[in-house]
Amino acid sequence: MSFKGAINFRVSFACPKALRGLRLGPSKHLEEGMLVALVGFDEADGLSTTFMVIEQRQTTFAMKPRTGNNLRASVILSFADTSDIDAVRRLLYNSKGTRQERFGLVELPNVLYSGFYWTLKELQNKSASDKDLAFITSIAPSTAGSSPEVSIPEYVIVDDFAFQLQSLRKKHIAACTSPLTLRPRELVSNNEAKMMAIDKLCQETTLDRGQATALCENLCRSFAFTQGPPGTGKTFLGVALTKVLLESRDPISRRPILIVCTTNHALDSFLKDIHQAGVTKFVRLGGNSKETWTKAFSLQAAARGLKKTTLERSRESQAHRQVEGLTTEGTSWCESLNADLLSWPAVRELLESRHPATLQCFVGLEKVDSSRTADIRLARKAGGFAFEFWATGGDINDLDRLLEKFSSMLGNQYEFQDDAGDGDLRTRCRVLDNIALNAANTAASNPSSGNDVWTLTLKERQHLLNRWKEEIDPQTILDRTAEIHRRHQAAVSRRCKVYDDIDARCLQNQDVIAMTMTACAMKSSMLIQLDLQTVICEEAGEVNEPALSMETNKGASYRLDESLMERMMVPSTPGVRPIASSCLDLQRRMHPDIADLMRATLYPFLQDHEIARSREPVAGMLDRVWWLNHEMPEDTSDPGSSMAKSFSNSYEVEMVVGLVEYLINSNEYEYQDITILTPYNGQLAAFTHRLSGTCSLWLSEKDRESLLLEGLLEPEEASVGTKADINLTSMLRLATIDNFQGEESKVVILSTVRSNFESRVGFLKTPNRINVGCSRAKNGFYIVGNATLMSTVPMWHQISKDLWVKRRIGPAFRACCSRHPGKIYQIRSPEQCAAHPAEKNSNVVIIVLQSVISAIALPASSLARDPVAMVAARNHAAVSATHASNHVTGRLIVLTKARAP
Repeated sequence: MSFKGAINFRVSFACPKALRGLRLGPSKHLEEGMLVALVGFDEADGLSTTFMVIEQRQTTFAMKPRTGNNLRASVILSFADTSDIDAVRRLLYNSKGTRQERFGLVELPNVLYSGFYWTLKELQNKSASDKDLAFITSIAPSTAGSSPEVSIPEYVIVDDFAFQLQSLRKKHIAACTSPLTLRPRELVSNNEAKMMAIDKLCQETTLDRGQATALCENLCRSFAFTQGPPGTGKTFLGVALTKVLLESRDPISRRPILIVCTTNHALDSFLKDIHQAGVTKFVRLGGNSKETWTKAFSLQAAARGLKKTTLERSRESQAHRQVEGLTTEGTSWCESLNADLLSWPAVRELLESRHPATLQCFVGLEKVDSSRTADIRLARKAGGFAFEFWATGGDINDLDRLLEKFSSMLGNQYEFQDDAGDGDLRTRCRVLDNIALNAANTAASNPSSGNDVWTLTLKERQHLLNRWKEEIDPQTILDRTAEIHRRHQAAVSRRCKVYDDIDARCLQNQDVIAMTMTACAMKSSMLIQLDLQTVICEEAGEVNEPALSMETNKGASYRLDESLMERMMVPSTPGVRPIASSCLDLQRRMHPDIADLMRATLYPFLQDHEIARSREPVAGMLDRVWWLNHEMPEDTSDPGSSMAKSFSNSYEVEMVVGLVEYLINSNEYEYQDITILTPYNGQLAAFTHRLSGTCSLWLSEKDRESLLLEGLLEPEEASVGTKADINLTSMLRLATIDNFQGEESKVVILSTVRSNFESRVGFLKTPNRINVGCSRAKNGFYIVGNATLMSTVPMWHQISKDLWVKRRIGPAFRACCSRHPGKIYQIRSPEQCAAHPAEKNSNVVIIVLQSVISAIALPASSLARDPVAMVAARNHAAVSATHASNHVTGRLIVLTKARAP
């Protein structure tokens, strides 16, 4: 066991053969940060369950020096609930054999993260009192079967209150003298006034009619839902709402808006959008952002400009000293239990009660000036140094070694530093002088009643130590260790309260506070202090209960595989009305041929904006939507290899790579215009290995980390492109479907991977994954997969049926020549992609000058006729085009994808 902020336990277990050696490391089993249950069985007390968090895992190879074999692995566990003192005491008793329970370790790989604990704990606390739960009449009506109630926001029920919409106006009319406002009380009671307000928003802002309607309805509801299919501008609406709410705040209170998202990626994306919209006074809480620009908006960055009050500095210092002292003592207790040796805290307690004179022989050396806090703190850091020195045979007259022992127990952070402050150096010198003086006084004092233990030989000291050890009850040591843990956690809680108070004062001055759902649960006490008025939840439809609930019939009966928002919008109880919501129905992303897949499945009401209808056709392809149907089997991997825990399909890898190269050869596309999507890390790794020598690859940080963790990507391969270090035009985007949420690409090629005789579809049976995978493309969308197998899933069946009717599914891609439309190629194999290269654009001439290739977008005939144009071509070193696109996805205001009616 160890003491790192709390008591941790190392638990060893007989490792399954498939995970022995180094194979546990890259597996998904017992990953750090996951929740596990340590289930104990005692014949007298029955079963006990303690929820723990995995801090570290150790393979059988790492454990071999301890076990002498290659059969046992271990995990280091911390308590999910550090306040459960009974569980702490029970595990301490078992660790030293005082209790004899048998234990089993239960894990749910890749399902229960430690963050779930905080969310569930907060819900448990809230359920005890309805008054602490906001919008209780909307979320959980008191009468069974009653419909949710949604009222107008309380803060707008003030005479002449109006939302200020000036920031949404188009630039050419922004200077209009008449303000653009919205009065909720008028709109709620007067439908004609609501229609007029919507018309005015459509005329004077960039909102379409669906967005303008949703904006009005959101501002008039205390609990507002907005749903929308992919590409309809949910995040655009969220940004507009943020701007309006900030502009309309009370000029006195000016409380910040809270923005929450399920994932760090979604949170960073939304913050980037509001930052580009001109909102700059915001703080992002949490340290898991992958975007470097967010560091300037962290709580730490904001706190640097906050001047702490005298009281805050005093409370912070006091709380830190308490935690520091108890951490030192807890570490000492744990070290003594591990080594089965006497610790100074245990000896001090014994001597205090039975041999007080002997106690003074040790603590007398540690005395410092009681009026100097810094001296006391430094001395406590090395508490027990005199006893440790004595127990190893130290001579009290050997001041050099005595002071060396004192310094060694302080640790490296207290060594002399070149940049150490004068105050720190003076404190250390004073304490050392005090110790030297105390030692000299003790050495010069007359021995009395045999209590001067410093005169004993080493053998006599060891004999005395054994006698003291016999006097100490082993269970007393365990109980004291548990008590230190309790006191330490109480001190940590007090310190957190001090920090939360300071953080709350800092956050009160911000316009926006942003965090993930998990962070909200962890920081709930601090958020309560802020008395927040408005919360915006981005992608609320993604906020589900743990995935475990989807695998049980009991969970399905409660619709736990759906978000709270979906259950409220589509109630299953007869007679219960769905909660009022707004719907966005005009999409700007997908060409209508691609959007038809969404209309055939989830969104029959979806309409296409002119921008979507004008998308260019895919050069060199007869169809902009096509499913290449095949029955080539998925790969079978060695059970012991890293690929065994995922899936890949070599045929699909080669067909997709061939299609990418064919499209690039058309000279109409850069690599950045194309994205390869797949549901599996195994297939993502296969694409990475296959394409790494062809072009630069762009993997998201999350995908990259997953491949490294599972051993599918070697560390030296992990340097494949990032968005910042390579010209985007040379980067091909590879991504798993789960990590491409909210993004888009001109051309998307989806590899479904699974093809087997057992009809196992895997990840792509989930409607949300299918929805994301089929709605990311703007110009062209191509599926490579076994349509017969996929069609066993209802949503895939609808998609394949729609494509069969339109004759856009078959065993070969249909390629064509842009200059000769009647010339069509059937591409059935990767080799045929190279055999039928895309025709080059006739308006592009490739000129090679000094090993530099330049693309000149001029007709060849003009170059031949015009000498000036020819000279310009010779002097032109390179021409590149970078197409940057910022896609917007997106009272309690929640924005999410639409659910099928």
